[in-house]
Amino acid sequence: MRMSLSLLSLGLALSTGAVAQGSKMLIGIDGSPTAAQPVWQINPNTGASVQVGTITGAVAPIQGLTYDAATDTLYATSGGSSNQARLYTIDRDTWVATTVGSYAIPGQFLNFIGGLAIDPTSNTLFGYESQSGALRSIDTATGASTTIGTMPFSGFGSIAWDSSAGALFAADAKSAGQNLWEIDPGTGGGTLVGPFNGSSTQIGVDLTWSSKHGLLGINNAGDDSLWSIDTATGAATLIGYTGTTNVLAIAYIPAPASITLLMAGGALAFRRRR
Repeated sequence: MRMSLSLLSLGLALSTGAVAQGSKMLIGIDGSPTAAQPVWQINPNTGASVQVGTITGAVAPIQGLTYDAATDTLYATSGGSSNQARLYTIDRDTWVATTVGSYAIPGQFLNFIGGLAIDPTSNTLFGYESQSGALRSIDTATGASTTIGTMPFSGFGSIAWDSSAGALFAADAKSAGQNLWEIDPGTGGGTLVGPFNGSSTQIGVDLTWSSKHGLLGINNAGDDSLWSIDTATGAATLIGYTGTTNVLAIAYIPAPASITLLMAGGALAFRRRR
């Protein structure tokens, strides 16, 4: 009975986010403050959010996130000026951002990587340099980046890898743009998929993808809102408002299969021994 209760307690802790490293969750990071950036857990079905932590250790606002399932690593990117453009890993127990390195992008103010995506088949980390519109590959050991090519747009936007399609998608989140693109990961060139939604602006300021929920985008113009994006047409459908003020980065983190089984086994053992 004691072991069964312990397993059940672990399952409950994981489901509530108390043991964040093992939990599946859609997280968003508020990019307004730099010293203490709130971390939100967002319900991907409704958009409702609850604060689960605070980012510390970043030298500038977090602008993008991506999760590498192969290494169970959450990567983040910051910007503000060229010497603040850095790659981080984020500890999901403490929400401490640890600098991997600078992108080593020569340039000017606001020259930073504004979006991240990882191809799980090649383990390539991509970055979208929002000022020039360049697609870059990033060394996950050092943060150094290399230009692959120029994407069809620049400015507010982001990228995400769709594992079901084996494709890299990009959001042009500018007020005058608002389109979904499929990007060639070898050249940076793009094929227009279609427009998002004419009634809202800055959809896709960051993107993430999950096998259960598909392509999701955050909109931080006005009241933050979560959107589902059709990768066949580009059409964006409102899921709900998050209740946050300036979320610039989102990432979906699936639950590891071993933890899911452990939670199920704990609950089953509790029922059998009750």
